[in-house]
Amino acid sequence: MKSIAIILAGGKGSRLNIKKEKQFIEVNGYSILEHTLKKFLGCFSKDKILIILPANKLENKELKRYKNYTSHNFIINGSSRKKSVSNAIDYIKNLKSVPENILIHDAARPNLSLKLINNINNNICKKNVNYVIPYLDIDSTLKKKIGNKINTQNRENFITTQTPQAFKFSKISKLYNLKDKITDDAQLIEIYKIKNGKYIKGEINNLKITNIDDLELFKKLNTHNISFKVGNG
Repeated sequence: MKSIAIILAGGKGSRLNIKKEKQFIEVNGYSILEHTLKKFLGCFSKDKILIILPANKLENKELKRYKNYTSHNFIINGSSRKKSVSNAIDYIKNLKSVPENILIHDAARPNLSLKLINNINNNICKKNVNYVIPYLDIDSTLKKKIGNKINTQNRENFITTQTPQAFKFSKISKLYNLKDKITDDAQLIEIYKIKNGKYIKGEINNLKITNIDDLELFKKLNTHNISFKVGNG
């Protein structure tokens, strides 16, 4: 087995200020998580998709809809992003066939393209590539604020990273048992100086739904993907 995709859908989404977890908010008949899973099902078979869900958040009847996207058991989230991925890694280690690579993706990024997923997967499948991280350059003027002092920075020295982030399983799996606090998985590459990887251009439309404005933007973007059919009987 070459690659497995891990979809992180165990967060609370508290910054959205909505009682329902953001990954379960419906847009055009599908939850945000389903929009994400539909994209990955366009590139991976069901036996190569793992879904991390919050414990005790969904009733069984609601869980059934997500079985359409995976042939595996659901993986329960941990107390942090890192712990959630660690739970998935433990699950993978017990599979009959352990993958060479893993792709880790936030369910809250439902608007990525199949082209991006395939590009990342094709690169991580290369023999001497240990990680593949999508990124975007900073287009706006970047300023650093400390107290009341604001200073303009050289934006060419900064990038933003996206998901999915891909790794050789043998290189990354052992690092999740260590005590580092991380906000994205690529930080482990930086901390432990893993060599032989790639940063590739991500997509401007691969937005992460964090606040209400992001949600409204995704709704607008997704409206263009709806097809209307009219017939006469």
